[in-house]
Amino acid sequence: MIKLALVLSLARALLVPLALFNLVSRGEALTPSVGGSSGGASYTGPCDVIAGGCGEAYSVDRAATSAYSGALFQLSNGSSTLDIGQTTAHQVDLSTWAAFCGSSLNAPDANGVEASPTCFYSKIYGQINGNALVPSVFNAGGNCTAGGNTCAAPFAFEIATGLPIIETYQPEKYTLAADGNATGLTVGTRPISVLYNGKALDSGYCCGPFGIGHAYNVSDTYGTTFYISAAQGQYGSYANNRCATGAAYCSGGDEESINDFADYAFSNIGSIFGMVNWGGSGSNVVKSYINGGLLLAASPPAVSLCAGCAGMNLTGAGSIHLGAGGDLSEPAPALVREMALTNTAVSAADYTAAYANIKAFYPALTFTRYTAPSTAVTVVQSHASLTARPATSATTTFRSATGTTKHGVVVGLAWCASGGCTTATSDVFSGGSVTVGSNACIEVPNSFFSGSGQGGVHYQTEVWNCPNLSAAASVVTATTAGTSVSAIGVLADEIDCPTSGCTTDATATGGGAAAYGWLCDATTHGNTANAGEFLYSVAVSGAHLYAHAQGASLNAPAAGLKDEWVATGAAGHPQTAQWLQSSLSTGLACSSAAIDP
Repeated sequence: MIKLALVLSLARALLVPLALFNLVSRGEALTPSVGGSSGGASYTGPCDVIAGGCGEAYSVDRAATSAYSGALFQLSNGSSTLDIGQTTAHQVDLSTWAAFCGSSLNAPDANGVEASPTCFYSKIYGQINGNALVPSVFNAGGNCTAGGNTCAAPFAFEIATGLPIIETYQPEKYTLAADGNATGLTVGTRPISVLYNGKALDSGYCCGPFGIGHAYNVSDTYGTTFYISAAQGQYGSYANNRCATGAAYCSGGDEESINDFADYAFSNIGSIFGMVNWGGSGSNVVKSYINGGLLLAASPPAVSLCAGCAGMNLTGAGSIHLGAGGDLSEPAPALVREMALTNTAVSAADYTAAYANIKAFYPALTFTRYTAPSTAVTVVQSHASLTARPATSATTTFRSATGTTKHGVVVGLAWCASGGCTTATSDVFSGGSVTVGSNACIEVPNSFFSGSGQGGVHYQTEVWNCPNLSAAASVVTATTAGTSVSAIGVLADEIDCPTSGCTTDATATGGGAAAYGWLCDATTHGNTANAGEFLYSVAVSGAHLYAHAQGASLNAPAAGLKDEWVATGAAGHPQTAQWLQSSLSTGLACSSAAIDP
C-alpha cells in the first residue's frame, strides 16, 4: 500500500496516526495519540522517576530523561545517514525523515507496523552513557559480515501511536560496536534491572530480546546473561524461553540457557511494560513485573540451582544485545519502543512510577494491568513422609481435629519400584487405596506418570483427592494393590474450599510428564472449567527441585521430593505446574491435579 509523502509527512510531524488523519480532514474530533509535555511545560522521562536513574536507556520516541537533548536514532537509506533528533518537547522530531527516505511505507503487518522499504535503523543512541547500538556485523544467526543494512531493522511506525517503533526478526539484531562491553553499567555480581516498553509477540523464541551479557563469540555459560523476555509458547527444545504451554504468554528473566519465567495470560495483552531485576549476590532474588503487577519472585534464581553453576555472574559480560540472545545465533524478535538498564534492583514503587509515566506518554495504547490469579481455596495444614524401604504401604501423620465437608485432602505420591529406582513400573496404587483416617480418597484420572529412565532412573508420581472429610483423621495411609516397592513418599495437604466439595475438575483431570531439559511440565489432561482453581502438583527427582512458576511450596521431605500449588488463570485452557531440577543427569517425574472450589 502506497501512502503519499505529503500526507505521511504532515501526519507524522504532528504526531497524529494516519488512522486519525481522515478524522481531521472530515472535521471530526481528534484524540491526541501522544501525551508528554508541550510548549514550555516541564518534561519528565521514564528514567527521571527511578531512584538512581538509568545506567543506559534507548527510545525511538522521546528522551529518557529531561537532561538528554541529543539524537534518538540514526537512519540509513543505503547511501547516506540522517540523525533523528527531538523537538523542544523532548519528543521525536519527524520533520525530516520523509524527504530522506522516500514517499512510501509498506502495508501494515500483523503487529500494526508500517515499515519503510528504503530506510533502516543504522544506530540507536544510548542516552545516558553513550552506548549506541548498531546492526550486527557478525556471522551468527545469519551472515551479517557484509555490514551496512544487511542485519538492520527497517525504519518503521506503529499505527496506533503514529510514532517510530523497532521491529526485528532474524537476522536483524543490534550490538555495541565490535560487541564490546558497555560503559557506565556496573555488571558483575551487583544488582541490575532491565526495562522494556513494547509489545508481546505471538511466537516463541529462544532468548530474551534485550539485555546485557556475554559477547557473541564467548561460550554460553549459565548465568552470564540477563535479558528480559515476553512472548508466546515454546521454541524448540530451549529451556531458557519456554512458556508452560504453547498457548500461554510468559515473561521473566533469561539467565543464559536457563530462566525464571511465569505465565501471565492466554491471550495477547498487546502493549507491555515489563521489568526483570536481580538483587545482586547479596539478596540473590530475581523479580519480574509486567504491566503494573509482580509476576514472579524467585529466590534463589534458577541459575543458582543448576548443578555446576556458579549462579548469576556478569563479570566481563557487559555486551548489550537487542533482537538476539547471547551468542546471536537464534531468533529473539523484538517489538520495542523504549528500553533501559539500571545499576540497581528498581523498587516496586519506582517501577510503578515509570509505568505511569509511560502510560501518560502513550495515551492511545492499552496496557492491560497484570493481576496475579487467586483461588478461594486455602491450605489448612501439610504433612509428608518418606518410607525408604521395601513396603506395600506408607503413612504420614495427619491431625484433622474435626470432620467437615468443606475440607478435603489432596495427596501426592512418589515411589520407586526397586533399589536405586532403576526399574520402571506400572501404577501400583491402581486397585490399592489412599485413606485419610476413615475417609476414602479417589485417584485423580490421568495423573499417574512414570519417568522415562533419564540417567537410568525411573520415578513414578500421581495424585489422589479426598474431597470431603466426613470424620476427623490422625493418619494418611497409601497402600498399593499388593506390589512391594522400594520407597514411597506421601505428601498430604488439607485444603478448605468455600463450598462443600474440593472436588477434582472433571474436565481438566490430572496430568504428568518426565524431565524435558531442566523442566518438568505437569499439564492437566484437559481444560479447566473455571478460573481460580487450585492446581496441585508433586514432583520427584534425584537432584534438587524447585517450583519453576509462581507457586507456593507445601511439603519437602527431601530435596528431590516436593509438592506445591498455584492458582490457575483463565478457564478453558490446560493448566501447568512447572518444575525445575538442578541436574540433567538424573530422572524427573511430576504429576498435577486441578481442584475446583
